[in-house]
Amino acid sequence: MASFPTLASAMTGYVVRPDAFKDYPNDDGNFVSFSEFDIVAYVVHDAWRINESDRALVGYSPVIGARSLRVPLMRKASGTILSNICNKWDLGSAHGCDFANSISRYVTEYGLYGLNQTPSVWRMFGAGPIQLPPPVLNVTAFYLTRLLGHDWVHPETGQRPFQDPSGVMYMHEKLQTTYSLDYLDQYGRCQPSADVYRWGFSYFQVFIMAIVLLVWTAGAWMVWLKAHINLPLDGPQYCGEAPRGWKCLLPLASTMQTQLAAADIDPTVLTEDDLRSKISRRVKRGAVSFERGTPSPTTRKPEVPLSRFLCRMAKERKWRVAIFCVYLGVACLVFVEYVALWPTPRGWVVFVVTWLASLGAYGFLFCAHMAWLLWLYLPCSSAVVVAVCLDVFGVIGDNKGLYNIWPGGN
Repeated sequence: MASFPTLASAMTGYVVRPDAFKDYPNDDGNFVSFSEFDIVAYVVHDAWRINESDRALVGYSPVIGARSLRVPLMRKASGTILSNICNKWDLGSAHGCDFANSISRYVTEYGLYGLNQTPSVWRMFGAGPIQLPPPVLNVTAFYLTRLLGHDWVHPETGQRPFQDPSGVMYMHEKLQTTYSLDYLDQYGRCQPSADVYRWGFSYFQVFIMAIVLLVWTAGAWMVWLKAHINLPLDGPQYCGEAPRGWKCLLPLASTMQTQLAAADIDPTVLTEDDLRSKISRRVKRGAVSFERGTPSPTTRKPEVPLSRFLCRMAKERKWRVAIFCVYLGVACLVFVEYVALWPTPRGWVVFVVTWLASLGAYGFLFCAHMAWLLWLYLPCSSAVVVAVCLDVFGVIGDNKGLYNIWPGGN
C-alpha cells in the first residue's frame, strides 16, 4: 500500500512532443515541418489559361475533412483524407477551398488529362467566368476519396486510377513540389520539438500498477474469504457472516468478564478510577478469539461450499450485484470498441490485466460491506481502464493509433 502513491505518480509526466519533418529538397541537412505540407488532389498543368501560374497544385478542401488539424492526415483504416488547407489560405483566395471545389466541378464536366477537344467555361466563386477555347484544361489527379472525379474511368484502360490509396501525393505549396508516399516513408523523420512538451501517460507504469493491485487484491480476497468461511457461527444459513453489532458486543463482554475474574478483579465493588487502575496493572492486554468450528449440531461446519457462500452473499447484496453488472457491461463495450476493433498484443494484455485488477478490487469492496467506497471506485476504475485503452491505441496525444502521420506508420 505504501508504494501505491509512488507508482501512481510515475504513470504521468511531461515528455518531449515529437513532430514530423521531411528532408529539405536541396539535401543540405535541414528539415521542413510536415505541417507545411498538404495532400494533392489535382494538378493544373496549363493554369496560365485561368490566370494562374504555369502549374497549379490543388490541395484538398476541408469540406471533406476537418478544420482543426495541424498536419495533413490520411485515415489508416478507410483511407479518407483530412486536410487543413483552409487554415493556411483564406477562403476567398485563388488557392483556397473555392479553387479546389471549382477544379472538382470542372473535371466532372469536362474530364481529365485535357482529352476533350471542345470549348469550356471556367467558373469560380467571386470571379467572372472565363471562356476557354479547345482543348479543355489539362488536369491530372492522384488519389481522390470523395472529391468529384474519384470514379473517373480511363477511356483506354478502363481502370479507375484515382481510387488507389498508394497513389496519394503530398505537396509543399511554397516550393511548388510534390512528394510520393515512398519518398516520405524513406526521408520522413519524427524529431522532438524544441521546448515543446506534452502530458505523457506511461502504459508500462499502468501495467505494473495493475499487476501490483491485482496481486494485492487477490491476497486480501483470499485472507478475507478464508476468515469468513471458517467463522464458527451457529446455523449453516449464517456461514461466512462476520460478528457485528450485538453479535460482536456479547462475546466481547463475556470475554472481558472472564479475564477480569481470572485477574481477581470484581468490577461491582470498585469505582471507575479503581477499576481502570487495576486493569492497567493486572490485565496487560486482552483479546477476543474465535476457534475454528468443528462438525457438530451447534457449530457451523468448516467445509462450507464456496458456491453456497457466494450465492448467499449475492442475495444479500443484490443492488450491488446490479451495479456490478452495469460496470461489467461498460467494460465489455470498452473492450469491443478499443481492443476487438484494433487488436494488438499490447492492448490485449494491458486491458485484461487492468480490468482484472479493477474487478478484483470491486469484489473485495463489495464483500467487505464498503458500499461508500464503491460509488467512488466504479467511476475511477472505469476511467483508468478507458484511459489505458486510449493511450494504447493512440487516441490521447498525437492520434498515432487511429491515424498515420507518415503513411508507413512511423
